[in-house]
Amino acid sequence: MISIKPHNSNFEGPTLIMLRKDKPMAYVRAERRRMAEADQYQKWQLIEFLTRAITTPVGQIDEESDLAQEVTREEIGEQVARTRIKIVGKLDAAKQLATLLSWNAPEKITLDASEQLAGLLQKIRSRS
Repeated sequence: MISIKPHNSNFEGPTLIMLRKDKPMAYVRAERRRMAEADQYQKWQLIEFLTRAITTPVGQIDEESDLAQEVTREEIGEQVARTRIKIVGKLDAAKQLATLLSWNAPEKITLDASEQLAGLLQKIRSRS
């Protein structure tokens, strides 16, 4: 059996030592917070993109726009006869935006029937 160990007999490994210190845990917490903020930023970027996809008039989208998905050119010689630009679907963008913002979620209704139930139980007890 081969054992690889430093000459120091008190060696516990760098991972165990790091976990005992406060600084690495603070670093991990800071990184988690930074990643959550980055995730929110990306979410807002997506909301902005979908909103622009819905509200931008078709005539304002050119081949350089990020809303253009595909550009097709029919060429005759060196002249461009026709350029077709396929854009992001407005209805699909609206559906995705509604899902992202939870507009499709069912409304939660809280019913409090405790008074009615208590009255019903009292009527049943009075009959017995």
